[in-house]
Amino acid sequence: MGSKRIHGRWAVAAAIWMSLAWVLLTMQLGSAETGTQEVSVSAFVDSFAKFGHAALFGILAWLLHRSLVHPRERSLGGWYFQALWAATLAAIGYGVVTELYQGLLPHRSTEFRDAVANSAGVACYALFAFCWRGKG
Repeated sequence: MGSKRIHGRWAVAAAIWMSLAWVLLTMQLGSAETGTQEVSVSAFVDSFAKFGHAALFGILAWLLHRSLVHPRERSLGGWYFQALWAATLAAIGYGVVTELYQGLLPHRSTEFRDAVANSAGVACYALFAFCWRGKG
């Protein structure tokens, strides 16, 4: 059976990544009062930003999962899936919290599409990890 312990280096990496995500997702974009009209964001730039959200939270899910299950333990029983489930829920929860917190900031807003992009990145990692577990 797998070891049910936190793997230190991976946990530290996850904590650093979460801090970086928090800073990136709550920082002010552009200048507050420029006196110029806002430039509308093109669909391409908006799509790229959503990809960034998905990548950021997919990597977070991976780091959280690795902090619970060492890569060499992927062939072990149910603990792998319990850890995957826990990492998935934690990463999605963190994505929702960051989006809700953005709504409290004067220079940011809560966007449902961002929360969906965050969750989609986590889901992509979870699907990959679920399928990859059987290999090797």
